[in-house]
Amino acid sequence: MSSDPHRPQFLGRALPARLQVLVVLGLLVAGGVAPQVNSWVGHGANESVQPGQLGSALGQNVLAELSQRTGMSQQELLSQLSTVLPQIINHMTPNGRMPTLADLER
Repeated sequence: MSSDPHRPQFLGRALPARLQVLVVLGLLVAGGVAPQVNSWVGHGANESVQPGQLGSALGQNVLAELSQRTGMSQQELLSQLSTVLPQIINHMTPNGRMPTLADLER
């Protein structure tokens, strides 16, 4: 973990893991893959997302940190995330909406 005090620690110990999900979803929506994220949350077919789209949406700093934490190359990480992330988000949102903080605390 970086010791740079100016670097957000949203993937580190500053936020509990359950809240990190909301941060990642926010990054994806802000990063241009909102239609795909909305399809994973909603009650329809899950739209696919390309690894490159995920990479652009998450940004280099997040990718570098995730790569370091997992021991995977960024390419391998993005390939796997593009496959499992839609399924994970779909599973976490059975009611067709984003989880609230209260939902995540249960």
